[in-house]
Amino acid sequence: HALVEEAATTCRILVGEKPIAVSHAVEAAVPRWVEGDSGRLYQVLLNFVGNAAKFTQTGEICCRAIRVDRDGSKPRIRLEVVDTGPGISPDQTDRMFEPFERGSAAPNEQSDGAGLGLAISKRLVEMMRGSLWLESELGSGTTFFFTAHFGCISLDAPQLHTPPSLRDLNVLIIDDHPHSCALLKSLVERFGMHGQ
Repeated sequence: HALVEEAATTCRILVGEKPIAVSHAVEAAVPRWVEGDSGRLYQVLLNFVGNAAKFTQTGEICCRAIRVDRDGSKPRIRLEVVDTGPGISPDQTDRMFEPFERGSAAPNEQSDGAGLGLAISKRLVEMMRGSLWLESELGSGTTFFFTAHFGCISLDAPQLHTPPSLRDLNVLIIDDHPHSCALLKSLVERFGMHGQ
């Protein structure tokens, strides 16, 4: 629950002054706490909201979590980032998760970055025994989906465990794109470090 909320908060920072409503929703059936790799999960979510914030100029972006099985012991959760951006053409959709591939819906659309984010996200999701895909329609927006399996835990307030050697560490973040800097800053601060 907290990760989805954090991703939405970061997305609000990334959209800046653009007229975009950012929201998040977690289905009631999703356990409040689960056992899994929060760092990988958050990295994938940040990649998705970063892309949504970059390419969406108006409308809305929503981060959602939905439980897709009900067996109780190993919940499978689907996470979604929905935007009202320009969409991705069908001929590009199948290639979006290949390294160095960048989609662009409009002829004049600017595309920044190395094109590795989605390929890395796909690999991270596969390491969590999940799958990743997208659905898009030109002019209507894009939804990125991924599923992951988690273990159930019962804790009132679990804490993120950061090695003592990393806590309060000052981290200098250098990148030529402000979106990447914001995403990296959010990630290192999540682990108790100070990004600048």
